[in-house]
Amino acid sequence: MSKQDRKLFWDTLNGLHENSQECWDKLRAVYKPPEMLCRFRSVNKNTLQQLQENKLFFSSADRYDDPFDTYFYIDYAKVRSGINSLKALVHTESPQQIASILEKNGFQHLDNDFLMSMIESLKQTSPNLPEMEKDLSEVRKKVQQQLFSICFCDDPLNESLWLKYADNHSGFVMIYDMLDPDVFQCGREAHCGNCFMNQIKPNVYPVY
Repeated sequence: MSKQDRKLFWDTLNGLHENSQECWDKLRAVYKPPEMLCRFRSVNKNTLQQLQENKLFFSSADRYDDPFDTYFYIDYAKVRSGINSLKALVHTESPQQIASILEKNGFQHLDNDFLMSMIESLKQTSPNLPEMEKDLSEVRKKVQQQLFSICFCDDPLNESLWLKYADNHSGFVMIYDMLDPDVFQCGREAHCGNCFMNQIKPNVYPVY
């Protein structure tokens, strides 16, 4: 993909705010699948073993070079305002009305037992907002630990990647042909039926 194609994909992605079929269609309309994927490697025991076994290892987001990658934004002022508004509601509205209000504000499918427990707790105590903010920050780190990805490029002659990831031109590049389904290995072996990737295929998206 060209830089312009990547920017178009990014701008389209930024304009989508819900997980609907319409949004997915808009994204697919500007997505150009890569013809090849390239993975640059230095030569060492681990990379040669992975090459021999045809394996790739994903990284968790908390180990990325950029600590703010996937580090989602939390509007603490809005959280505090929401908690205070909810605390006022528990003294004036029924649980059904509170559930309806929460649903309108994006909290769908709340477990009823959890909702009742939260209402009772708010009736009896005032939430410790600084402690809650601290907990939210910890949640953000936990989310990063559960997000896995792996990066490729679509140009086997990329000079910067040969320098950085292929040990200054002394390593190698693995090239995956994305146009020939006959060379795909994933899903073809007996044990593949036990792999969650067999049902949920990895998504390949451009980086801008």
